[in-house]
Amino acid sequence: MIENMSRAWRILLAALLLVSAACSANPADVVRPPDPKQVLQQAGSAMAGLQSAAISAKFGSGITLQGLELVSASGHISRPSNSDVVVKVKRGDYLLDVRLITTGGHAYIRLPFASFTELSGNSGVSIPDLAQVLDSSHGLPAVLLRGRQPKYAGAEQVNGVDCNHVDTTYAAADIGQTLGGQAPASDVKASIWAGKQDHLVRRVKLSGDFLQSAKPVDVDLTLTELNQPVTVTPPALPTPGGQPSPAPGTPGTPATPAVPPGQPHPSPAPGG
Repeated sequence: MIENMSRAWRILLAALLLVSAACSANPADVVRPPDPKQVLQQAGSAMAGLQSAAISAKFGSGITLQGLELVSASGHISRPSNSDVVVKVKRGDYLLDVRLITTGGHAYIRLPFASFTELSGNSGVSIPDLAQVLDSSHGLPAVLLRGRQPKYAGAEQVNGVDCNHVDTTYAAADIGQTLGGQAPASDVKASIWAGKQDHLVRRVKLSGDFLQSAKPVDVDLTLTELNQPVTVTPPALPTPGGQPSPAPGTPGTPATPAVPPGQPHPSPAPGG
């Protein structure tokens, strides 16, 4: 019996030594999650140097443009305020394309079955200007660090890039200026995915009252092709005589139309 008790004490002592060693482990060896505020700060600094990107967006149900429901958008943006984006809109059971171009301080829109027209400041049309995403004063570089109560949500991949995921909340005014459109009615919840190595933002998911109706709607933005060459040219505008004329700021001879001749045909929406 004495031998058995001695053996039991040896086992207990060994266990206590293991626990003690674990508790006294070097704190430097313990992996701590990144500071979410620092992740946002580094992302803001990195985005200040981003010159161009391909951008895609998915819109939740109910967001409209010229009376048409927005479904998605894709195109390219570049500094200082250039964008060429095709927006998918829904009318009834059909998906239609609306093309938006901003360049040289001018904005142009091409609605389904129509020619390009320039939007003036008093047109009363509010469109999302995705080029604002890169703006140093109003876009992601300026807004990212303003997130309130950021929380680290883990490490994830976005299009094959290892990213840090941070959840936070932004004021409605910050989101309004970042998207270049009307501000939401209240604060917006946001999820940010920033590259672990270069800190550049790969994805932004927003959830808030974009419809002024206390009904949360999601807007999901993805950035790819970072710092790749992007050229945005103004479209040719129609004239009373039926011949296209170069848009303001286009030097030399009339510009080649930005859209091939012919009008797009509507295609049935998925599931329609």
